[in-house]
Amino acid sequence: MSKAVGGDTGRDLACTLTAGIVRRVRAIAGENALPALLEIAGSERTLPFLEDNSNWISLSESVALFEAAAQVTGDPAIARHVGEDAVRQYAGTQVATVLRSLGSPEELLRQITVVAAKFSTISVIEIAELAPGRAVVHRTTRPPLPSPRVLCDWACGLLSAAPMLYGVPPAIVHETECQSRGDDQCVMEVAWDDAIAARVANPEEHIISLEAQLLSLNDRFESMYQAAGDLIADDDLASTLEKITDRSTTAVRAQRYLLVVRPEPGAEPQIHHRGFDEAAAHALADQVLTIDPADAPETWLLADIRSHRHHYGRLLALFDHEQQLFPTERQALQHYARYAANALDRSIALVEARRANEHTTALLNFARSLAGADSSTEVARRLADAVPQLVDCDRVVVFLRDESGYLTCQATRNYPPPLAAKMRKLRLAPDEIDHRDADKLFNPSTARTLFYGPDTDRPFVQRMMRTFGSKAIVYVPIIARENVLGVLTASVTDHPNRLHESRELQNRLSGIAAQAAVGLENGALIDRMSHQARHDALTGLANRTHFSERFGAALDAARQDSRPLGLFFVDLDNFKVINDEYGHATGDELLRQVSARLLGTVRALDTVARLGGDEFAIVLREIGDSSEVDIAADRVIQAFEHPFQIGVHALEVRASVGRALWPDDADELEALMHHADAAMYRAKRASRALS
Repeated sequence: MSKAVGGDTGRDLACTLTAGIVRRVRAIAGENALPALLEIAGSERTLPFLEDNSNWISLSESVALFEAAAQVTGDPAIARHVGEDAVRQYAGTQVATVLRSLGSPEELLRQITVVAAKFSTISVIEIAELAPGRAVVHRTTRPPLPSPRVLCDWACGLLSAAPMLYGVPPAIVHETECQSRGDDQCVMEVAWDDAIAARVANPEEHIISLEAQLLSLNDRFESMYQAAGDLIADDDLASTLEKITDRSTTAVRAQRYLLVVRPEPGAEPQIHHRGFDEAAAHALADQVLTIDPADAPETWLLADIRSHRHHYGRLLALFDHEQQLFPTERQALQHYARYAANALDRSIALVEARRANEHTTALLNFARSLAGADSSTEVARRLADAVPQLVDCDRVVVFLRDESGYLTCQATRNYPPPLAAKMRKLRLAPDEIDHRDADKLFNPSTARTLFYGPDTDRPFVQRMMRTFGSKAIVYVPIIARENVLGVLTASVTDHPNRLHESRELQNRLSGIAAQAAVGLENGALIDRMSHQARHDALTGLANRTHFSERFGAALDAARQDSRPLGLFFVDLDNFKVINDEYGHATGDELLRQVSARLLGTVRALDTVARLGGDEFAIVLREIGDSSEVDIAADRVIQAFEHPFQIGVHALEVRASVGRALWPDDADELEALMHHADAAMYRAKRASRALS
């Protein structure tokens, strides 16, 4: 692309000029000459861009295109001819409509400063003299830019064609002074047939002229109505916003346009622009939304995007210099802004309808997924997976309430592994929560959804947000049958307004919590049934089935970690004698007390099971070496040193313990169990021999 010259801004001349160049080259040299035009000019623009009247280019680009056009066509006066073609080129377009609405050649020249600003930001044009059929025009190029000769030729051609807008033959333009030749300014004398123009002044011709003006204005507003209709016809919100900005040119001709709207209250502003770079557009966005129009710069023309439903934001038409407006343009932009607001109403209504449908479908799918959950933990996991489909959030945690009333983390979603591991270790009690909020999370009668933003004053929430990198968080109690079963939390790591409290978000979260409550109740029932099926009814220890599952899992983990695994078989000595002498009730109580003592000898990660009768098994996980097994065996034996107090009876009970160590004693599960069982019977025989 041609390099900028001097103070070249890149938005110096409207593409009405370049469209004329392309049109002229095509007419003289044919379509095949257009690639050569762009190549010689060093232009990286596309032909559609250069032919779009609403675009702008730099002075240096326009000069390069004029010079290339002269070379391609062999016409050294092509710049003047492009200016002369302007009326024919733009007959029936917005450009001609705007100019024709002024009514006469004299009035057009009287408004020449306004007219010129529609096509150029670098020229200052004034009328030195104006009389019927004659005008003297002074033109200067704003420093530090040069005033190329081709630009003067184009201006002369354009001025000569101006009377043709009103049915008057072309004017004769004579340039007596020119900046390109070293003069202080360009002076152009313009003369046209005042006799024809005078006929327009008689009543009959005046009526015809007024009708033409009305028709011109009608054409312009019809163009704007078509643009508005195009907006309303679009179903996509993002596309509608983009079109609002692009079609702004139908209302007012400016150098830049900026649309800043909030489709929903509290949402982040959406920014669409034309003529700005991204950084400049975002830098102006807040000011566009908040400035009092009375305090706006002279180069700004603002219109509120407001409907009966909502004030969405504003549309800015920005001029490179003080506003140069035709009387109808301000009103036209305001009308257009109202059409744009109505288009947004429709697009947002469609978005909300789609969102409601998606929400309903997601809730239905969530309900179906819960039906297949076989435990409370699985319900929690499926709940965590479903929430991001229903709420605009980044991360989810599901806490369930245990028998002690604590909240324990059962599932997370989208947390990095280190943070997920830290979250799963949390066990929250009511007194850890701020006293202002504890009842709202733990008391069913006062429980409600709690919203926290970056400015929260709750120390506990501040600590949680700081630890886990949240910008906003919401806590949702899960309640069923007057019981708080757990708490769902959703958080965001950026744009905290996404979790801004609103009726819609409240309703959505309440629906999720209600579904989760039903699922957790069912899950709790399944948990109880599963527990009963896998645990001994008398002692609460794992039964033989659950022991086999835990032992198999422990052996797999030992193989994976290459760490030893210990197994004890424990059998009470003379239990049958106690049962026969003191009765089954005493025997049952003895088994319960033995179970409690055995649990006291192991760690939380170990497993104690009742295999049946007076036979117990212990699985020791993650041990270092055989010495740890010896120490654990001693603790088991010592558990029987003191009598068991059952009612008035103090019963002396001993136990035989058989040990096995993986992989030293056996490699496979059955072989390891056989080894421990055999060791236990050897210990029992030895005990009998001593007695």
